[in-house]
Parts: sequence; C-alpha cells; structure tokens
Amino acid sequence: MAKRLGADAVVASKQVDAVDAIMLEPTNGRGVDAAIEALGLQQTFASCLKVRQSRSALSSLGVYSSDLTITSPPSMPASATTGSSPRSARAARSACAG
Repeated sequence: MAKRLGADAVVASKQVDAVDAIMLEPTNGRGVDAAIEALGLQQTFASCLKVRQSRSALSSLGVYSSDLTITSPPSMPASATTGSSPRSARAARSACAG
C-alpha cells in the first residue's frame, strides 16, 4: 500500500532492523528528509531521530501513554533537543481535544 501511495522505499520492520535498512540502501547513509512517528512509542520515536538528517523535520503524531524521553543521536547536537540555539530543532508537546 505504501508503494501505491508514493513511498520511495518500504521497510518490513518485523523482518529487518528498520534504522539499518533505512540508513544503508535508500538514503546511502544520508538519512531521510522528514520522519513521521505515528505509533506513540518511545522506540519508534528514537528510531525516527536516528534516521533523519541533522536539520530535517520529525513529526510525532502518536499519543504517548507515558513521558517521552528525547536523547540526541550522535549526528545531532545536544542543543537541538533543548531549543537552546535559535537555529536548532525544538521539541514541543501539544494535546488535541477529541
């Protein structure tokens, strides 16, 4: 289905390590232009951080049942998760009434 909707690559995460699969072949180690986390799991959020380019967007649409821990992967400066630099990516938390 993802291919029909225009995905460049599809990864079967139950069969392979998703981070390795994304970083090795489709992006040649460069990382993705944008990552979307939609499950609301710490593990999938961390994977999204690992596969994105250092200044690319990460949209988190998932609903988390506990606090989310944001750590800087080696390719991302620590200031990017804290918003301490005017050019850094900032993490924000919001809630939508439904």
